[in-house]
Amino acid sequence: MADDQTTEETKTEETKSEETKTTETKTVDSTVDQTIDYSWAPESFVKEGKLDTGAFREEFDSLASFKAQADELEAAKPKDASELQMRIPEGLDLPEGVTLPEGQELTLDAEDPDLPAMQAVAFELGLDQAGLDKIMGVYAIREVRNMQRMVGVAGDEKKALGPNGQSRLDTVERQVKAMLPEAQAKDLLDSISSADGLRAIETLLSNSSKSPRTTAGGQPNWRDMPVKERLEYGMKQREQRRKAG
Repeated sequence: MADDQTTEETKTEETKSEETKTTETKTVDSTVDQTIDYSWAPESFVKEGKLDTGAFREEFDSLASFKAQADELEAAKPKDASELQMRIPEGLDLPEGVTLPEGQELTLDAEDPDLPAMQAVAFELGLDQAGLDKIMGVYAIREVRNMQRMVGVAGDEKKALGPNGQSRLDTVERQVKAMLPEAQAKDLLDSISSADGLRAIETLLSNSSKSPRTTAGGQPNWRDMPVKERLEYGMKQREQRRKAG
């Protein structure tokens, strides 16, 4: 009987001990919850004094994805301006009403000083090749517009020369090429941009085929006279002397 009483007392003490431990654990947990500092977290992640881990994780994943994309873009950027290609984008779509004139080709002038400048600015702004291609597309469209305008102006000027305008142009081209070195002839012909310009060259060519250049005293100006004119003048003088003799 004494043993049974002792056993009951022991169980009672153990039960009280477990209850005490449980109470103490709850008290500790409650104290921990109350002492956690969430001031480091944005207010939008703290609800009713507790951290909203779901919202926090969603925002973290979004930021991680954004950083990955930023790192990818940074890796694609050239390390030097020379890595950026100055080119006409393939498959360039021209706006409505903008067409490349027949027989002409859209190319970049390798001697254009503005191209290296554009290349340097693109690198300074951190553009990759795709970004530069977009800018070059706008540049190319502008060039096509200018080509269209020049063809239109040339057509108007040719009309101003009359029905034989093309024949006059062809004649001037032949004469200029026959008289000048190739490079000089090309530059002179390329400078003809108006009907008046063509008429001026026609006048010069016409005058050059007349009597030889003379000095103020009426004597031949041998220094400025082309070789062909010197020979022609000499032959005329010889013929005149033969007839006079």
